[in-house]
Formats: sequence, structure tokens, C-alpha cells
Amino acid sequence: MNKEQKVSTEATEFYLVRHGRTYWNDEGRWQGQADAILNETGRLQAEAVAGAFAETFAEGEPAQNLTAIYSSDLKRAVDTAEAIARRVGIPVQTDPRLREINLGEWQGLLSAELHRRWPETMARWEADAARTRPPKGETLAEVAARVHAAMHDIARQHLGECVIVVSHQIPIIIARQWAHSAPDFPGRELAVRNGTWVHLRSHMGESVGGNIAAPVWEEVGIGGTSEDVTLVL
Repeated sequence: MNKEQKVSTEATEFYLVRHGRTYWNDEGRWQGQADAILNETGRLQAEAVAGAFAETFAEGEPAQNLTAIYSSDLKRAVDTAEAIARRVGIPVQTDPRLREINLGEWQGLLSAELHRRWPETMARWEADAARTRPPKGETLAEVAARVHAAMHDIARQHLGECVIVVSHQIPIIIARQWAHSAPDFPGRELAVRNGTWVHLRSHMGESVGGNIAAPVWEEVGIGGTSEDVTLVL
């Protein structure tokens, strides 16, 4: 944060939800922006998350009212968001900026096949994912730029309110980086399980001149399912 920047006392409460599990998660396939669908476990996870949020907001916690649900426009995220929407009575708004990373030609493949077909690129990815572009895909810096723009827009629109955002592994890791001041791509330590949510709080920065600056983020908590974390995207 710039030393001249002031932090607003009004915050936006974000619940970032990773979509439920898919058939490709089970198979270990790299999903990216391919439109994989929820499996039975994923549908159950979506309903469990929906029930948890319905109970939380029925009890009036947190103090801010839930006013919106945003989702990536990929089906596995939309189906998870729609399950929540049915329980809390708020429609889903989709935003393609919340999509998973575009993995290009890697999408739909297993790790073993990626290493066989693109050994040098995969070696670079494993050594420095932040600066390695999958064939015909996007870099993590490009993902971060669009996710930051989406989250900033949502924060400005919902000051003093609470929102649910359903997204994917990489966008959620990126958002958690802001609260943890983590390096470019910290990886497993900030990865989240399918059906898990992360509660982030965004304080909108305000410069001395009154211009809106970038939000200041803090992580409040995490909750959800108990399966093992994987970094298959």
C-alpha cells in the first residue's frame, strides 16, 4: 500500500468458493477453461456449501447482508453457484474474468502426457509457473490481471456488503496472495479443496486526493470439505 493511501473503514466481505469436484478432477486431467462438469461428489459438495451459507446468513452472520453471487461462466462453477443461489434466494451473475487459467493445448490431458509431449515447457512450468505460458494458453500474470480487475469492480460495487464468488483453483490462489503478500505463484500452500470457501475482506483504499485506489485485502477464515488438496487445474 502506498504510504499516502488511506484505508476505508467500509469493507466488502468476500466468500470465494472453489467449484465442486468434477470427473476430470477424479481422473487427474488438467481442466483449465475446458467445460468439465460436476460429478456426483461435486454436486453433493455444491449442496453442502449451499446449505452452510443458507444457515450462516439466516443466522445473520457476518453482520453484512449477502447481496450478490458472482461466478465464473464455466459450467462447473455456474452449477455450484446455482446450488447456492437456490438456497439463499439471490440470482447468479456470471463474469468470464473469474475463469480458471486457460491452459491451451494442455486442457483435457493427464500430467504424464504433458511431460511426454512438452518436456521442456513442463520443466519450465514446474520451475517457474508464473512466467511460463502453456501452448496457446495464458500466463499466470494474465490471469492475475483479469481476476484483479473483476474483484476490484465487485469490491467497489459492494462496499459495506457481503458477496459470494464461485471460481477456480488459480483465481482463488491469486486472491489469497493479496492477503498473504505471497510470491508470484506460491502453489500448494494457498491451494484450496473443491467445495471449500475462503473468507476475504477487502478495504477499499482511498488516496489523500480522494481517488479510489486498489483494495487492501485480509484473510478472515476458510471452511468447507475435507478432501485432500490437489493442484490439478
